[in-house]
Amino acid sequence: MNPLQALVSRLIVNRILDACKDIPRPTLEGMSIASQLDFLFLLRGHYGSIGNFWSTQKAVMFLVGEEAYWRWPEEAGAKASANNTVN
Repeated sequence: MNPLQALVSRLIVNRILDACKDIPRPTLEGMSIASQLDFLFLLRGHYGSIGNFWSTQKAVMFLVGEEAYWRWPEEAGAKASANNTVN
């Protein structure tokens, strides 16, 4: 994750934690930027205090790039795949 992607992710995570303090930070940091942004708007609403979802999504995707927007952090992806085994 480059510095701009890390900054955008950290800003989104901080906004989520402002709304819901009981979520562990590592859980949010293990999500893709797209998932973090979706979760933030789920908590705040489409036209809440953070603006319009579509405009915000397009701006964030433009800033970090489409591939980075959808990519899950490598460490979280490895942990998730290890936890998704079928018994």
